[in-house]
Parts: sequence; structure tokens; C-alpha cells
Amino acid sequence: MPVLENIEAMTVNTPPAPPTEVDDPLQAQPAREITQTDHLNKRLLKSLLDSMKTATEAQDQDKPSKTESGDSDFDD
Repeated sequence: MPVLENIEAMTVNTPPAPPTEVDDPLQAQPAREITQTDHLNKRLLKSLLDSMKTATEAQDQDKPSKTESGDSDFDD
């Protein structure tokens, strides 16, 4: 184990940096630039949601309702 010859020189207490004051938190954050990837992600998400909606509607149309299947409580 190495011997520390001058330990006192290593322990320096520096005060923390003063906080920077920001009046408006929105000014502290730079405006985010919309990239081509953002546009592609938006189009992909819209396409996915549209296809899920179409698939769900198709399944709903394929299911017969109770009145169509003849499960009626009344006899004809």
C-alpha cells in the first residue's frame, strides 16, 4: 500500500459553487429541435394505431350478436 506523504495538502475544503439564478425555468431549457426521426416515429405510430383500429373493427364485425345467433329467450 503506498504511503501518502503529504495528506494535509490533499484535504482542501472548497465551498460549493453558488447556484445560478434563473427567473424562468423555460428559459433554462433550450428548445428541442424536431428531427426527421421524430417525423418518422409519428408516422409509424399513426400507421400502427390505424392498423390496430382496422383489425379491431374487423373482429367486431365477425362476431355475431346474441340476436343474430338465435339465442333468444322467446320461442317463435
